[in-house]
Amino acid sequence: MAEAIAALSLISAVTQLIDFGSKIIARLNEAQSSAGELPKSYRDVQTELPLLVDILNRTKGQTKSDQVNDSTQQALVPVIEGCYRQVKVLEEILSKTLPLADDTWPKRGAKAVSGVYQEKRVEQLVTKLHGYIQLLTYHEITKFANLVAFTSDSKSYYEVPARRVPEFIGREDVLSDMDYLYDTASVSRPITLVLRGMGGQGKTQIALEFCRRAHITNRISSIFWVDATSEIRVKKEIEKIFHVITPPHQVFPDTEAKLRHVKARLEGWQTSWLMVFDNYDDLSGFPNVRDYMPSGAKGSLLVTSRHTDSERLGLHVEVPCLQEEDALELLLKRCSLNITAEHTEQGLAVVERLGYHALAIDQAAAYVRKRKMPLSQFVEHYTVRKERVLKEIPKLWEYRRTLNDAESDTAMSVFTTWELAFQQLGSNEEDRMRKGHFLTISAFLNHKCISGDLFKVYHRIGHNDCMRLLARCGDEQHLQQKLDWLQLFTSGGAWSGLDFEETLIELRDLCLVQSFSYEEKSLPSFSLHPLVRDWIRTRASMQERHRCLMQATLMVASFLEAPLGDGEIRPLAYCWHLHLSLPEKQRLFLHMATCVEAIEETPPYGLHLGVRELEDAAERFARLYNGLGQYQDARLLYERLLNSRQERLGPENPLVLKTYSQLAFVCRHLGKYEDAASYYETTLAIQERTLGIADPETLISIANVAVLMWYQGKYEVAERLDRLALARREEILGPDDPATLSSVSNLALTLQYQEKLQEAEVMHRRALERRQRQADTDHARRPDLWTSLGNLALLLTCQGENFETENCLGLARERYKEAEQLCWRALQAKSDHFGESHPETLIISSNMANVIRCLEHLSVLGCETYPRSREELRKVYERSEAAYEDILEKRLNALGKLHPHTLESLESLAMVYRDQLRFEEAAVLRRSALAGYEILRGKSHPDTLGYLERQIEIMDTTTEQGEAKQLLQRLIKEHKGLCGDEDFRTRMATSKLAAMEASAGLQQAERQPQHGVSFRKRCLHRGSRQGYN
Repeated sequence: MAEAIAALSLISAVTQLIDFGSKIIARLNEAQSSAGELPKSYRDVQTELPLLVDILNRTKGQTKSDQVNDSTQQALVPVIEGCYRQVKVLEEILSKTLPLADDTWPKRGAKAVSGVYQEKRVEQLVTKLHGYIQLLTYHEITKFANLVAFTSDSKSYYEVPARRVPEFIGREDVLSDMDYLYDTASVSRPITLVLRGMGGQGKTQIALEFCRRAHITNRISSIFWVDATSEIRVKKEIEKIFHVITPPHQVFPDTEAKLRHVKARLEGWQTSWLMVFDNYDDLSGFPNVRDYMPSGAKGSLLVTSRHTDSERLGLHVEVPCLQEEDALELLLKRCSLNITAEHTEQGLAVVERLGYHALAIDQAAAYVRKRKMPLSQFVEHYTVRKERVLKEIPKLWEYRRTLNDAESDTAMSVFTTWELAFQQLGSNEEDRMRKGHFLTISAFLNHKCISGDLFKVYHRIGHNDCMRLLARCGDEQHLQQKLDWLQLFTSGGAWSGLDFEETLIELRDLCLVQSFSYEEKSLPSFSLHPLVRDWIRTRASMQERHRCLMQATLMVASFLEAPLGDGEIRPLAYCWHLHLSLPEKQRLFLHMATCVEAIEETPPYGLHLGVRELEDAAERFARLYNGLGQYQDARLLYERLLNSRQERLGPENPLVLKTYSQLAFVCRHLGKYEDAASYYETTLAIQERTLGIADPETLISIANVAVLMWYQGKYEVAERLDRLALARREEILGPDDPATLSSVSNLALTLQYQEKLQEAEVMHRRALERRQRQADTDHARRPDLWTSLGNLALLLTCQGENFETENCLGLARERYKEAEQLCWRALQAKSDHFGESHPETLIISSNMANVIRCLEHLSVLGCETYPRSREELRKVYERSEAAYEDILEKRLNALGKLHPHTLESLESLAMVYRDQLRFEEAAVLRRSALAGYEILRGKSHPDTLGYLERQIEIMDTTTEQGEAKQLLQRLIKEHKGLCGDEDFRTRMATSKLAAMEASAGLQQAERQPQHGVSFRKRCLHRGSRQGYN
């Protein structure tokens, strides 16, 4: 009865898989006939699937005719089920990526794009399918072909421990690479293959699965398993093999004789055999493992090890982390959860947090099942209970090994597997402790890319700060001991890069460091697996964590200092963006974020950002956040710094005032103008009372207040303050001082926003000319040059629009072209130093797009230099639209929905839609932008009113005239309330409304040239004001 049920189960599974595979083959053929040549990975599917279906049909027939015995049927069922899972995933991908005959062209295009992203995944599935096909093929060969000539040693053996997990998942790529072990016919000595990878990645389970498949397909006649944790253990294991393969009547005098007999017996064996040496990790304690490995043409040797040097034993296959798909399947199966969209999303978060580590995922699943915990809660639970999760294992656990030559096995957790590697570290206890301290400090940095240059700089200057801090925290007795780890990288009293490299090699050999690589003109960089990082942190005592976190924080802060040509060190706060490449800045940002996060999570042992020696580190971190456009993070640090300094130094200390200004600067960039004004007013009031109005520090504050007034649209107040700051600076500092030129630049922008364009141009060109000379000799002045390039480009664009309105197209083109050249210079420089998505770069990117749009608009007016055909115009608009959409997306990601720059991008994109007569899409964007301005600025703010003016210009005069009239009435009311009836803005809006009511249309309203203002603005003009920190 049982045999009949097994046969029915196998036949049912095979039938279902044949049907599924045949449908996919038909779909591929249909796609090829309609779309032409398919991608390579899809053609591979066309090759593999027919083979699979053919084999399955034969297997089905053999099962029906009782040619497949019960044990083989049971062994084939999981193979068929595994194959079915891969085919099902493949079918889901193909349904989303293969075009059908009735698909529209947009749908075909979308599927084509999706197919490009899925090619790698399809390749992985094909590899797995190929492995299953090989298994089924070998089953047929061994069933019906008499290929092996059996001798007197034809008895087969399967001496493998019963520790295989119930359902083996994934790893088909690794198992496929291991097929080389079968190829014993072409060699005269055993093939040796090493499975190498970090602890807990499943090397033993892969070896067990390989043995199982080799056994059920009869590809290897006899398989023997040896625990290779130590030489003593190997002797005991081989002695067990002796008793299995040797007749009872044969007696040998001692263990050594038995070992020699086993080797000789296998070396003369005429059928295939495999000997597995599992967990060969302690190469230092057991270097002579080859003495126990038999030779012989029919044999193969498989070694599992985490040590890099084990690769010298033969060919090696690296065991990486699980692929995302396999990791997710492992988690959900072990948790007994169905594959749903919700479980998939939650599961992906779990496996990513666990670094796709096989043992950790299995442990996590056991932890979840035991507590009946919703999967959605695991990541948060793990964050606060890492040690408990990583140590806890079920009573019945397949992951076991022998420790210290014990008689019984020990269940292995993530913690124990890495603790074993740690015990092999170093030449003695002192060396191991030093390297352990180095690892613990590294664990408080971002684990993905840790540069050796961090340790080199810290070795030179940073540890002095650490010594002062440890002494301040009452840790004098452990002071020297805890900094003693730096001796690892010290030779002759100086830093030794070679010693640093040797330490990394040792850690990599034990898989405690995941990888390390060399960069040009830099020390090696290395990475830690995220779980190794968690284990390192958790194994340390709380006080040890505190010391190492503090040292990691000071290490990153030390790197934020740049050496000058004369060997002097100055804080990088003033020039960090000029001395570091963009990747270096991004890596520092990740290290800083990791340190700050860890400080928040660590119980206070005197370690917080208010500690005196950490104030400098906190300020450097905040300034780097600032420079990278992470303004909210910078504000949080400055607020903590302000509280610390006020408490320690008093409210009027210069450092406290400096922190007020820094906070105001950040708030201004966040659009929090009221907060910024409060900080500036406090600073200026104290400085005027204590330093006087003519003091340089007071003038800096006046300039900063003027910047804020400008951002708030209070241009008259800003102009008065700008002229005051400029006059005092010219008198005290001279006309060419960088601070004086900043006042020149700021005054030019204030004038420009009041439409005093001629005077503004003189000021802009003065600033640009003198800053160019300074930047040629002092690279620290280059950011000032970039600012002047962008600001002059904006002025020229504004002038070009005025010329265009007056129908002076030649003059307009000249202005636009010069603006374009200036924008390109500024954009290239800012992209190199800040990155393409930095807020500063996006400002100039947006301005560049505006200039190009103005040039393109000339083509609509019929300027002979530009294309005028409908097709050429369509392409022009498409380019503009793509540029503005890209800028909008980046600003949404970097700044959020309610930042002024984001609202400007919404408005610019609405203008592009309007130019293409896409009024409905433009209306959605412009209304969103108006709502944003009203929330952020208020309904009467100059920015909001300026937006209203521009919005009216882009409205459809036929379908939106009623709405435009209401907005004009609101605009008139607001201008009257703010500026009076006689203000030119009030009169222009009134004139516009009169023209509309006379049915002349918005586009026929006359411009008021006597006021020098263009009411019709197609582009936004956002300049770069300069404040001081």
